[in-house]
Amino acid sequence: MFLTPTNSNGKPGRGLHFLMGILLTLVVLTPLHAKGTGYSYLLQWGTPGAGAGQFWGAYGIASNQKGSVYVMDFVNDRIEVFDPQGLFLKQWGNKGTDIGQFHHALGVAVDLKGDVYVADTLNDRVQKFDPSGAPLTEWGGAGDAPENLFNPTSLAATPQGDLWVVDSSHNLLKRFRADGKYVGQLGGEGKGPGQLESPDCVAVGPQGLLYVSDTQNDRVEVFSQEGKFRMAWGKKGKGPGDFDGPAGLAFDLSGNLLVVDARNNRVELFSPQGKYEGQFGRAGKGAGDFSIPEGVAVDEKGNVYVTDWGGDRVEKFGP
Repeated sequence: MFLTPTNSNGKPGRGLHFLMGILLTLVVLTPLHAKGTGYSYLLQWGTPGAGAGQFWGAYGIASNQKGSVYVMDFVNDRIEVFDPQGLFLKQWGNKGTDIGQFHHALGVAVDLKGDVYVADTLNDRVQKFDPSGAPLTEWGGAGDAPENLFNPTSLAATPQGDLWVVDSSHNLLKRFRADGKYVGQLGGEGKGPGQLESPDCVAVGPQGLLYVSDTQNDRVEVFSQEGKFRMAWGKKGKGPGDFDGPAGLAFDLSGNLLVVDARNNRVELFSPQGKYEGQFGRAGKGAGDFSIPEGVAVDEKGNVYVTDWGGDRVEKFGP
């Protein structure tokens, strides 16, 4: 996402699209059922700040097969790692351009081996780490060559080990091998079928199809792994199935697509074919509420984690 001037609390504002310890506050309340989705609010963690377990702009989120939850702490230029109950485990990263450092990184993904990939947004690159956080490699860099990146915002690993990267300011989705070798791309700027305007996130569906939140066009687009456009749905609005700035994407264990509808402060559920199935969340600061949610992840037990950008917290919902 593209950086905009800071707002009243000093956090970067949201523009054309959403570019965007040991002290840990953990709140557990009576479950609140999310009507129509089967999900109930379970707990939350995080407070504003730079200490361990705190956030200043929680954005991308991912879960590994062991249940650990990885959160990109945007302004603090780090990854924080938690257990499923929100207990802080570790962190790595600081602001800079060296390998292992970040400059307002937005996206994080974990592959089947447990390796961690980061869309290091304002450094225009992808970084790869082993499960302990040790850096392995990097690729990308500013430029217009096919292998270059310009404000990457999200990534998704395929079961075959490739990586799809949202090259947001180029309005492209690019495919790389796990070692960073460029393979191909799809998209291009525009509003037509298969075109993109400020895309934010990518997810790989149960049948291997690619789902992209086409943020400025307020829709979700679907492609084959070979880059063939399949379908799209959504329009700007507040009604069921509408969007106002779709952001994070993830599939739940039932095969439904969770779409973070950021400016409507909710998460919507769809079938893989785009049929609206329900939603949860509303604007607010209470349990189960959102203040510009951004990322979403699903763990091996089917729990859903949502990063609440404006609330500097992670909220957890159970099936």
